[in-house]
Amino acid sequence: MPPRTTAPSSKSQAYSELLRSIFSPDELRRWLKYYSDDAAAELPGVTASELALCQAVAEITERRGFVGDVGWWRHVLNGRDLRRADIRTVASLYGVMM
Repeated sequence: MPPRTTAPSSKSQAYSELLRSIFSPDELRRWLKYYSDDAAAELPGVTASELALCQAVAEITERRGFVGDVGWWRHVLNGRDLRRADIRTVASLYGVMM
């Protein structure tokens, strides 16, 4: 994956931080693969830092338009009911109301 040439937007940063706070790196990789094998194939290698991985997932899912789909956010929420408010807040940054 090429290095990021611009700083992430504040919503991208909030999204990346949310992912980092609710998933371990291994879990995040499995979770994305479950949703989209093609998207998971774009992830950096296993030696990437947790921060780089979360930023990559945010970038990939934004580019692919997943973040504008309520189905994506339901996937994020699945099994994370205690973080529902945080997830809804970040989803709303992308225009998704849950």
